[in-house]
Amino acid sequence: MATCAPGAAVGCVGDHHRGHTVPDVPEAGGPVPAKEACSLVSARIGHLRGLFEDRAETEMLNVIRNVLERTTAAGAFVSEPSLPDSFDEAITCHRRIMRADAAKLHKERLAEHPDDYLPR
Repeated sequence: MATCAPGAAVGCVGDHHRGHTVPDVPEAGGPVPAKEACSLVSARIGHLRGLFEDRAETEMLNVIRNVLERTTAAGAFVSEPSLPDSFDEAITCHRRIMRADAAKLHKERLAEHPDDYLPR
């Protein structure tokens, strides 16, 4: 069961939606029968494009589009906030940080458990 929102990727905003559930719709793009729909009038959803959309697989883009259509039909306000141009560097910065953290972790682990690493 999804909580309130007709789709797995979006949840409701506000206390008045708690406990209201609708069954998941297994097929992306499938209609939500009126008896299963709920009001999302107070919901505000930001649909980020750019980097996120550019890197997403077609199937995920279809699911997102479907969820946005269904939540908009249920009364949600959907906006498309823009990210600063510098956000395009986020993945590069993230990878640098992850490499440094991984190197530190493996250095410590190698010292403690040398037999866990090749060559043996």
